[in-house]
Amino acid sequence: MDIIYDFPQEENNERYYIALGNFDGVHIGHQELITTMVTDARNKNSKTLVLTFDPHPAKVLAPKGAPKLLVPPGVKADLISKLGVDMLALLPFDRNIARLTPREFIENVLIKYFRPLALYVGYNYTFGDKGEGTPEQLEDYGRVLGYEVKITPPVSINDMPISSTLIREHLSKGDIPFAKECLGRWPFVKGKVIPGNGLGRKLGFPTANMSLDNDIQMPSRGVYVGYTCVGGNNYHSIANVGVKPTVSPGQKPTMEVHLLNVERDLYGKTITFSFRDRIRGERKFNSLNELKSQIAGDAEHARRMAADYKKSTYFPGRI
Repeated sequence: MDIIYDFPQEENNERYYIALGNFDGVHIGHQELITTMVTDARNKNSKTLVLTFDPHPAKVLAPKGAPKLLVPPGVKADLISKLGVDMLALLPFDRNIARLTPREFIENVLIKYFRPLALYVGYNYTFGDKGEGTPEQLEDYGRVLGYEVKITPPVSINDMPISSTLIREHLSKGDIPFAKECLGRWPFVKGKVIPGNGLGRKLGFPTANMSLDNDIQMPSRGVYVGYTCVGGNNYHSIANVGVKPTVSPGQKPTMEVHLLNVERDLYGKTITFSFRDRIRGERKFNSLNELKSQIAGDAEHARRMAADYKKSTYFPGRI
């Protein structure tokens, strides 16, 4: 998949089937829209393009209320590429783009730079100044400008339309299985291992402290079971997300990972932790000995859960 990060400078005679949206998390609703586009385009021997913006529009228009992202732009690109798309346009979003009327966006962005044969959008897609553009407006202009529009209906779980907002809400509660159902994959975070205070090793449970992106939505504070991927290998692990109130009250939230049944030097490496389930919430303990005893119990609980994963198709032993 080719990726462009700005508006094309040269005239392009290629016409595309284009998916429009933010696609944060690339959840199963997004996947339905994009794979439908890819299938239709291949049947017509046409090229496909996903057009999205970075940063998230809310980060520019209302930064204090901007949502956390489910995945960073690079991971979003990786997930989209797996759907068979030919090109991703990850275009810069600024106030000049935000001020375009729906008609100006269609004519000065879509038609001018990408010459669509067909546009694919979700049922609640909006565009243009103040989000006034609707899928129905795209259809109206399409009849004049010569492109088709396909509007994807919502994909629902338990009668709830799947959205990035819904997934964030459930992650904030630590509901990993529900997030997995919506995403079509296990939620994960990726980061570089940075030095910590060494307390985990002193307690007999060495941990890898992950450098986290503050713009990424994390699950609620607590202890989680999952898998750590490093160097192409997956290791059954537990992770703590939180402020470590027993030893470091008042600090910023961090994430540290302990590999079960194996010890590896991970300093400086980039690792991925794939969440499987929440073991418990964050707690403050009265002493380090009490904390050590709880960590041992968490690790044993995680090992028992790992045995269940091996027997269950719902908890595959892979990321």
